[in-house]
Amino acid sequence: GGAIVSFCAAAGCLGSLGGWVLATAQTAKAAAADGLFPRIFGDSNQHDVPVKGLIITGFLMTGAQLLTISPTASKEFGVISSIAVLMTLVAYVYVAAALVWIAKKVGVGLGLMIGVTTVYCLWAVLGSDPKQVIWLAITLLLSAVCYTINQVTHKKPSPEKPV
Repeated sequence: GGAIVSFCAAAGCLGSLGGWVLATAQTAKAAAADGLFPRIFGDSNQHDVPVKGLIITGFLMTGAQLLTISPTASKEFGVISSIAVLMTLVAYVYVAAALVWIAKKVGVGLGLMIGVTTVYCLWAVLGSDPKQVIWLAITLLLSAVCYTINQVTHKKPSPEKPV
């Protein structure tokens, strides 16, 4: 029984890994198209695969692994997984905020869902390892600085306010 569960867990991890790698590459490609990432992330081959972006992302991920090196593989996996979850929670809060920003009329159901999402995400961040939350905050601050520099450098018009 344990071997079957282990096999299924390993298969699930491999499937998730493939999805995360492809999603990361496509996200970086889209950010490059919007001028938020360097153009090299948007370079694609004849099959529309951002190979250069995948290679750069691979080196960055390897660097992240080396920076968070732990005494055991399971502890290392736990640290990287926790950091990935924290980053994803931030994205969920942004999506919830965008729903409020975009929606002309927020119904009770949607408003409740936005509220529950936001409270859950904040609760999960507050319950996380303080060191990881500090690194998350540093990453968010650096992201905000980089975004601001990009906006000033490219002098893009600010988005119009929704009606």
